[in-house]
Amino acid sequence: MSSNKNSQNHRAQLTRLEDEVIRTEPELFTGLPKDRARKIVQTVAVSIKSHSGPLPDPETLNRYNEIIPNGADRIMIGFEKQLDHRIDIENHAIKGQVRQSDRGQLFAFIIAIIVLFASFWLINQGHDTAGTILGSVDLVALVTVFITGKARQKKNLQDKK
Repeated sequence: MSSNKNSQNHRAQLTRLEDEVIRTEPELFTGLPKDRARKIVQTVAVSIKSHSGPLPDPETLNRYNEIIPNGADRIMIGFEKQLDHRIDIENHAIKGQVRQSDRGQLFAFIIAIIVLFASFWLINQGHDTAGTILGSVDLVALVTVFITGKARQKKNLQDKK
């Protein structure tokens, strides 16, 4: 019954479209019988129908139900499974990026501490200039990384807004 109602609605829409085209552009159909003009409009109307989106439009879903038992349900279930799969992949990728970032920060901290200890050791061994330069470079590098990291984080946050 629903299919019959959709078919009637579709025919009514086509008739309105045909009447509108013939009314607004009568010179296009000069010398053609009205039924031939209607056939041309129907052909064009059917050929220019389009839809955009991840799922078919409701009319197409109804047609799938006519062809395949529970066709629309099967399409929706497949779409939902694909969506869940994509979300799982994104979550996995994000967790991996966070772990990688955490490890990078830990290793950078360890290296910075080792360099500072090396700097103190050099100063303690009487190599004041070398120890001071090494310690200063290490601290300047740490501060620079911290400041640029915060600035980049702030910029990314603004870009997302």
